[in-house]
Amino acid sequence: MNKLEKKPRYYGTDHLLYGSEIHTIEAIGHNSGISVTKLADLQGVTKGAVSQLIQKLEKKNLIIRMKDMNSEKQVFLKLSDVGNIAFEAHDAFHAKVFPELVDALKQADNKTLDSMEVMLESIERFCDKAIKEA
Repeated sequence: MNKLEKKPRYYGTDHLLYGSEIHTIEAIGHNSGISVTKLADLQGVTKGAVSQLIQKLEKKNLIIRMKDMNSEKQVFLKLSDVGNIAFEAHDAFHAKVFPELVDALKQADNKTLDSMEVMLESIERFCDKAIKEA
């Protein structure tokens, strides 16, 4: 998974996108009008890291930055038309790459899915702890 995520790809546009870029596009696509602060919280990164990604994506004309009329500091984000193409192509990529996994999950019963959820939550807690201690 790590190798798959690190490889940059084209997602229906002329722009080669890295995992962090396409996942930022994905987060904005699912949360149009999201603030920089909320996007950083959602992705578990600093506002500075998000700001750098936003600058890159804005230069590629994939996102639109909108200022709040009531606050000069508050910025909201949405996808441009090109950004929407990348967003949709990313969804199609996942549908193409992971069909066997999706089929297996669709066939799993609720007990199996509940067990998997507990296991994945344990792994997530372990990773969160390891990150904090690093």
